[in-house]
This record gives sequence, structure tokens and C-alpha cells, in this order.
Amino acid sequence: MQPPGGMVPPGARPPLAQSGPGGGPPGAQPPPGGFTWQQAAQNIIQYNPGIEKHPRALAFAINQYMPIMNQQSLAEWRQMQYDARMAGVTQRGEAAEQASQDRRYGVDVRAGTAREGMRSREDIEEQRHADRVLGIETRAGTAAEAERGRGERATAAERGRSERAAQASEDRRYGIDTRAETAREAEAGRGERAAATEEGRERRSQRTEAGRQRRAEMSDQTKRDMAFLSNETRREIARAREEGADWRTTLSVEARKEIATMNVDARNELARFLDEGRTYRTERTLTERAAEGEAGRRSREGIAGRAETGRQERAAAAESGRQERAERAEEGRETRSQRTEEGRQKRFDVSEERRRVGQEIRRDQGYERIRVQREEHERKLTQDWNRLNAQERNQTIAAWRTSLDAQHKRAQEWINSYSQNSNLPDDVRNALLKDADREYREAIKAMDKFRKQSGNPNRDMKVAPSPERAGAEATGGY
Repeated sequence: MQPPGGMVPPGARPPLAQSGPGGGPPGAQPPPGGFTWQQAAQNIIQYNPGIEKHPRALAFAINQYMPIMNQQSLAEWRQMQYDARMAGVTQRGEAAEQASQDRRYGVDVRAGTAREGMRSREDIEEQRHADRVLGIETRAGTAAEAERGRGERATAAERGRSERAAQASEDRRYGIDTRAETAREAEAGRGERAAATEEGRERRSQRTEAGRQRRAEMSDQTKRDMAFLSNETRREIARAREEGADWRTTLSVEARKEIATMNVDARNELARFLDEGRTYRTERTLTERAAEGEAGRRSREGIAGRAETGRQERAAAAESGRQERAERAEEGRETRSQRTEEGRQKRFDVSEERRRVGQEIRRDQGYERIRVQREEHERKLTQDWNRLNAQERNQTIAAWRTSLDAQHKRAQEWINSYSQNSNLPDDVRNALLKDADREYREAIKAMDKFRKQSGNPNRDMKVAPSPERAGAEATGGY
């Protein structure tokens, strides 16, 4: 059934009846000399409105007019068909080429992304390792600083104990000297008091002698009256005179009775004689006591002054010792803090320099080439393990180990050369060499672990080093 309006569906042949005279569509009467392909197209469009929207159907319908086309138009139409087919082939080839380029670009992009991701993972891992090493070194430095601080504090404590012991010994010596000085002062006081006592005795002896002389100078009447007194009364009068006591209370009743028999003048003269002795005795006693008291007071003041001086000296020495210990402690804290900060800064500088040099090593073309080879062997082992036979596995593992040894050797040679040419600090160089050794050992351990977990028939066999590496390890070199 034909669609309305005489349209032909895309890809379908136009509704053509049996060919007309000389071939071609039915009802098509060729003009003299035959149709041109343009006339054929117009005729087809006239009888099939809308077919111009379907180039393939229109071309198929024009082909039906080829038997009744003139030779020139037939040649043009065939050339146009050939050009169209060639254009389609060229277009399909270009599309295929573009698709191939797109696929290659995608592969290159994915490979570059994988490499960048691997480098990023390596950078992250290296940064983590550097942070771990920095943390370990920081903790080790902090522990060393703490140990030094404990040693310095122990030394300061020992020095403080020695100083306190020396101060205590000095205080004891000062106390002994003070007590000795006090004893000397006491002895001097006793000597002064003994001298004062002796001097008092001398003065008393002199006064006694003077009294004897004054008694000798009594009036003759008094002497005669005293001569009539008894011996006992005269001894009591002499004793009262010598002792300076109140003769009115110390003389016996018999002596007072005898004195009462004397005349008034004699009694008065005797009373004055006795009172003078008592007065002199009292004055002498007061004077001696005052002298002794003054000497004792001076001695006590001297002792108190020396004791106060000693206390002040000990207090000043103790304060000076405290200040000195405080200054030493503060100086020790500042020194430890400065040393800790210097060690932290040094470790940070070493870590930064090590990270920078490590990045330069990875940018080295020779190192990068060897690393790519090693990663290619690793990829083959990890992805194609089950498709490889035992011989291919061993050959790939040997090639991987050779690449790993070459990469390790290249890293060490680069580090040593860079260290000599750029005056790289020894601690940074040693740290870089340790990192290279660590990465080398970790790669070998990872490969051994992979082989054991992958069901390798030779899983107990370690990854053998390359011949060059084996020779270097045998001689202790790299």
C-alpha cells in the first residue's frame, strides 16, 4: 500500500510498474535522445511528492531511468554516484580515524592520570614518611633535651646540696667561732670582774688601813675610853667597821651597854667612826656592782652584736645563694629552650631539604625511565599473574628485580653526586640514603608478600637480586 500523496518511505523502492518502452518507469515516454538525470528527478518528484526529502530513495528511483537516459547524462549520473560513494568512504575513514585518535587520546589521558596518581600517591607516601621521620626525630630530640634537662637539674641539685652543705659547714664553723668568741668574752668578763673584785679588795684594804690610821688618830680621851672596853666589844666594833654594817643592830647588848658608859663626846666620835665605815662600804659595794654590771652589759652587747652580725651575714649568704641558684636555673631553662628550638628548626630544615632533593631525584630522566620499567613489570605481574606460566613469571620477576636494583643504584649515585656538587649536609645525605634503602627493602617485601598470597608454586623463594646487585652486596657496596 502506497502512503498518501504518493510518498515513498525512506529506504524503500518507489512504486514503479513495469518498464515502459525501452526500459525505465511505466508511463515514462523518453524524449528524443533520452532523459537527462535532471528530467528523471523532476518526473519522479512530480509523481512522488516529498521524495526529495529522502535522497537515497530519490537516487534509487533515478537509477530506474538509467536505461532511457542519454549517454552524456548517464555518464554524469554514474560519476556523481561514484563521487558520492568515495565521499562516504572518505567520511567513514575520517570518522574511524577520529574515533581511533579519540581512543588513543583517552588511553594517553588515562595513562597520564594513572602516572600522576601514582606520583601523587608516592608524594603523599613520601610526605607521610617524612612526617613520621620528623615526628620520630622530634620525639627523639625532645627526649634527648629532656634527658639533658634532667642531667642539668640533677647537676644543679647536686651543686645546690654542695652549696647548702658548705653553707651549713660555714654556719657551724661560724657558730663554733661565735661560741668561742662568746667564751672568750665571758672569760674576759670574768677576768674583768675578778680584776674589779681584786681592785675592790685592794681599795677595802687601803680603806681598812686608812680606818686604822683614822682610829689611830682618835682623840686621846676616846682612845682612853675605848681602852676600858672589853676585848670582845672592841672586836665587834672593828668587825662592824670592817663590814660596814649598822652597828646599832649588829653590836651585842653587852657591847652597847659598855659603849653607853662612855662620855657623850666619845660615843659620838665612835658613832661617826662606825658610820663612816658603813657608808664607805655601801659606796664601795655600789661602785663595784655598777662596774661589774657595766662590764657584763658590755660583754652581753658585744655577744649580741656579734650574733646579729652573724645572722645578717648568714641571711645575706643564703639570699645570695638563692639568687645564684635561681639565675642558674633560669639560664638552664633558657639554654634548654634555645637548644630545643634549634634542634626542632634543624630537623625541619633537614626534612624540607630531603623532600626537595627527593623531588629532584624523581624528576631525573634516567631514574624516571627505570621507574616506569619497574612499574610495567609490576603491572604485568599483578594483572597477568594467572595467565603467565612458571617460566614467564620467573623471567618477569627477574626483570623486575633488575629494574629495582638499577633504580636503587641510580638513586644512590644521584644522591652522592648531588651531595658532592652542592655541598649537601651530611645529615640530609644520610637521610636520603636511608630513604632509598627503605623504599628498596619495602618493595622487595611487598613483592614477596604478593607472591605468597598469589599461590606462587615457589612462594617460599625470596626475590633473587640481579647479578650486579648480588656482587655489590657480596662486597659490602652498592
